[in-house]
Amino acid sequence: MIVAGTSSAVYIVGGFLQMVTEGEINRALGARKMTKEIRQLENHVIICGFGRMGMLLASQLGDGGAGLCGGGFG
Repeated sequence: MIVAGTSSAVYIVGGFLQMVTEGEINRALGARKMTKEIRQLENHVIICGFGRMGMLLASQLGDGGAGLCGGGFG
């Protein structure tokens, strides 16, 4: 009984640590990819805020042929 309980606890903790580690790795790789994309931008516009006006502005810029890139903060 003790062996089964201990094994279950170790399995659960290992699964939790794996989820945390994989999430951190994916987040770090995503940040690296975004940084690489930002470095390659030329002649771009930064829209701070993507509410009603930000979406309207992005739509007009896109219609005019501007390349658009989105990023989330928060």
